[in-house]
Amino acid sequence: MREWLMDLLACPACRGRIELANGTLGEGTLRCVGCTKTFPVRDSVPELFVVPPARVDFAEQWKLRWTGRFEREGLIYGVDADRRARWIADACLGRPSPGEIVLDVGCGSGDTAASIARDYPEVKVVGLDMTPTLSRCQERFRDLKNLSFVRGSALKPPLRKQAFSRALSFGVLHHTGDTRGGLHAVGDLVAQGGRLAVCLYRHPDEAPSWRPYYWVRDKLHFGRGHKLPPKALFWLVHAEGLVVAPIMWALFQTSNAARATAPAEWDLPSLGLREMYDYMVFTLYDALSPEFQDRPATPDIEQWFADSGFGQVSHDLYGNHWADRNHAKS
Repeated sequence: MREWLMDLLACPACRGRIELANGTLGEGTLRCVGCTKTFPVRDSVPELFVVPPARVDFAEQWKLRWTGRFEREGLIYGVDADRRARWIADACLGRPSPGEIVLDVGCGSGDTAASIARDYPEVKVVGLDMTPTLSRCQERFRDLKNLSFVRGSALKPPLRKQAFSRALSFGVLHHTGDTRGGLHAVGDLVAQGGRLAVCLYRHPDEAPSWRPYYWVRDKLHFGRGHKLPPKALFWLVHAEGLVVAPIMWALFQTSNAARATAPAEWDLPSLGLREMYDYMVFTLYDALSPEFQDRPATPDIEQWFADSGFGQVSHDLYGNHWADRNHAKS
């Protein structure tokens, strides 16, 4: 845990200031000066929850990924991790200037946060996630002094309000069970004049091409994939990948329409058959393992941004939405 992170932390229960109670920033205890609630620091990662979660979606997914069970190192969802981060910055988040502080909510493997930290060494980057695998992220990217990670909830983030000039949350808030509340909570962390960029699953009426993806979760697996034991789900998606991956690979090799569905920065059209299989298995696991999967309509998303004090919302075909904060939350 970096020392500079202490200035950004806040109690998730009362929003009070956080101080080090005992131990070190590597292994110790934090305390809220307001309500006196205490929080552990384990493996250099502070863990700040109102109530520790009984279930953490995606924790097993990242563990499996790091043992080589899904995509190879450097790829995430079939995309080069560094190029994906640059695409997010260029297309949605905007390139941060020296001295800014960037927040990645639901940072997962930490690759996007790390890429931003590497590309902008004069910018501080914070990765927030609920998964216990953040200690692995902290170890993987320990050489990046401008990057630090926090365990906490997107619905009650343990961070100071309006402390960040830019915040992104890609593919996360629709899994919280309260997408609107999550957007408001994350939006509160963005300073006036700052930008919030989120990626959310698209409403099926607005994006019919997404319906086969939703069908797999809703109909083929009855929306109950998250009830399966992780090992059973792991082998199930590997079996299904044997059917789906060759079809997807053939489409990207032969169909201009299929290639046009992916941004130019993505690698899907150039993946080999084995890489396409690994991508599809990872994507299937990602679709089935979370308990919640919201698909809000664009007018609702725009209203949520407005309610949090953001101006005109820009969006694209891939479910990305971004806007600048121009006044205090109403």
